[in-house]
Amino acid sequence: MIAPEGAADITFWHGYTGVEADTMGQALQALAEKNPDFKVTVLAVPFDQLKNKVSTEAATGGGPDVFLGPPDWVGELAAANLIADESPVVIEGDWPVLPPQDASTGGF
Repeated sequence: MIAPEGAADITFWHGYTGVEADTMGQALQALAEKNPDFKVTVLAVPFDQLKNKVSTEAATGGGPDVFLGPPDWVGELAAANLIADESPVVIEGDWPVLPPQDASTGGF
């Protein structure tokens, strides 16, 4: 597993349960072992409530730094200006490199 370098503290929301949640937990544990300065605060939200929670929180300036949802949410969330357009992201090696203006927004 490749891990990001440097320190960060991010929030991550997902709607996984069962084996998917266990696998996500194992991946995040491996990340923590490879880079203990890269902290991920995880919130598991029931999938049927995840989009509404993201939308509600993001609309008021809150919400996670990252969330995992299906691609069919992108159009609706983008139209409501609740997610950032990351199309200018450049991939260097295996990791995306955010332009400075995106890296400093702190989320949505």
